[in-house]
Amino acid sequence: MQTLLRQRTEERRIQIQSLRRTRDLYRDGLLVQSEASFKAALAQYEAGRAPFLGALEALNGWVGDQGAYLQTQAQLQAQHIALAEAALGTTTPINGGSSDPPASPVADPRLQLLRNPPPRPRASPRTAAPPP
Repeated sequence: MQTLLRQRTEERRIQIQSLRRTRDLYRDGLLVQSEASFKAALAQYEAGRAPFLGALEALNGWVGDQGAYLQTQAQLQAQHIALAEAALGTTTPINGGSSDPPASPVADPRLQLLRNPPPRPRASPRTAAPPP
């Protein structure tokens, strides 16, 4: 039993390291690049040099990358929870006495989004109209 627990713990630690690297790649590289790509496509559309479809495709790519980033965050959190549960031993399900395991709270990406919202894009400086 101890060997199995040690093996699962080590597997989870390796998975956590891998998910952290993936998360960092999204956060520090891919999301930055896809946001810049969208902004460039939007600027070209606004200048009349590119069709709207190009800006829309770039936006779709950026939103898809944000979704993948959040999914990675959720998987990372789930692995941390599994590691903590393994350290505590078996726990009683809190689902009204059913024998089914409880649903993971990180399964709903909307909950993860509420806990860790994506970084807000930097606002462009706008000239404010003087008050009347």
